Amino acid sequence: MYGDPETPEGIEVLRTFFEAAALRPKGRPSYAQLVFALLPKFDLAQFGKEIGMDVTIEDAMVHPFVRELVEYGEAKGEAKAVLMILDGRNIQAPFEARRRILACTDQETLKTWIERALVATSGDELFD
Repeated sequence: MYGDPETPEGIEVLRTFFEAAALRPKGRPSYAQLVFALLPKFDLAQFGKEIGMDVTIEDAMVHPFVRELVEYGEAKGEAKAVLMILDGRNIQAPFEARRRILACTDQETLKTWIERALVATSGDELFD
């Protein structure tokens, strides 16, 4: 698929990838980051198998773009948790409050809102 290491072409593909992966242009993603960003999850795992390395979550987390995606996903989960807590306590949050909560990506703010949602008597109290 990405180059059979048993053939000269495959060896050249892998050599080129590793040479490019070693380059770290300032302020721009590396070649490896671009390749990993563009590969679907299955292909990334397959690529790792073909070059003889296991690609783990820990390996992927060294890449800033992966960390950013994980942090974004965590923030979205925390925003949903705020709304679930409010809903579970039968506290109505106005549309604007819901929109603000779901748009927030700052994890510290969201943690504060989670704590407030546990004791609030109205959705507006989150923002006080």
